[in-house]
Amino acid sequence: MGDSRSRSGISHPRLLARPSTCVDKVKFPACKDEEVIYDVSTARGDTVTLRADKVVNGAREFMNESQFVRGADGSWTAELETPRYHLRHVIAVERDVMKGRLMTLPDQVLVRRMSLRRVGTE
Repeated sequence: MGDSRSRSGISHPRLLARPSTCVDKVKFPACKDEEVIYDVSTARGDTVTLRADKVVNGAREFMNESQFVRGADGSWTAELETPRYHLRHVIAVERDVMKGRLMTLPDQVLVRRMSLRRVGTE
């Protein structure tokens, strides 16, 4: 796809969150402030797949891959459910910047904030 944008406003950028910041380390002691690299692996209409890798000792470590769906308000949402937790990840895109938040469900407690900037294209 090069750098041409889909109607989603996202092509295939590499996005960098530096740092991805934990909101409450007392309530969520496993949460760490970290640098995260997000790669858009597919962008089709109102669905985008993002791969997230954290940077540890200068090397990328896979965290997860999620499908985000565009909402009526233009934000993108993905949910992640494991035996330990249920999370919602919401991001908003404006040009080369994505701002997001990660919260627990069903109570919607904010866990993490992130601000991502495009650093390159595939």
